[in-house]
Parts: sequence; C-alpha cells; structure tokens
Amino acid sequence: MEKELNYYHRYLRSYWRSEIFNTVIFVLALGGTVVNGLIGGKDLLSVQASNWLFYAVLTVIGITIILMFGKVNRQNRALAQFKLFMAKDNKQLSQADQPLYDKCKSYYDRGHQLDKLNMVIALGVVCGYILISL
Repeated sequence: MEKELNYYHRYLRSYWRSEIFNTVIFVLALGGTVVNGLIGGKDLLSVQASNWLFYAVLTVIGITIILMFGKVNRQNRALAQFKLFMAKDNKQLSQADQPLYDKCKSYYDRGHQLDKLNMVIALGVVCGYILISL
C-alpha cells in the first residue's frame, strides 16, 4: 500500500505544481491581454510592446504544452488511478499510511481547484482578446 501511495504522492504533487505554473502563465497571459486592450495606446506601454508581450506569453504557453506532454499524460493516469483508489470502499489504510493518503488527497483537491481556476482564466484571456480585436 505504501508503494502505491508513494506513486500517487509523487504524481499528484507534480500535478499540483504544474497547475500552479499554469496559473502563473495564464495570469501573465491575462495581464498581457489587459495591457494590450486597455493600456496599449497610452503612455505606459506602446501597442507594439503590448502585442509583443501577449504573443510572448502565448509562445511560452505553447512551448510549455509541448514540453510537458509526456509528464501531463503520466499525471492524468495517476489522477484517474487515485480517483478510483479514493472510491474504493474496502481500502485498508494503516496508521502509517494515513498521513500520506491525506497529503495525496490534499494535492488532488488543490490541483483540481487550480485546474478549474485555470479554465476560467483561460476563458477570460480568450474572451478578452476577442473583445479587444473587435
């Protein structure tokens, strides 16, 4: 049981850290969109610089997706397996395994919340850019 929980712990912690990284990237993209739309023509930042910032962030997102593809695949597999593990009625956790299980569940829950937040931010980026382009 401990070996299985260590496997889940490693990939769920990695999943949580990846979601934090994605949140930072999406917030930068949202910031680039706001700067592009609201401040782009003003004294603070030129239109060319704000466009460059926005496209740079999109490029970083694309490169990140390509580089993390295999890692994300393994994380998704571990997430699905852990979800099934949590649903088991007859799992027998020893006293030593309970803290590790609680950590795994915490990483799972926090990562899932960040994933939802990332979807909302990404939707904001897309909608903002569409509104700016009109």
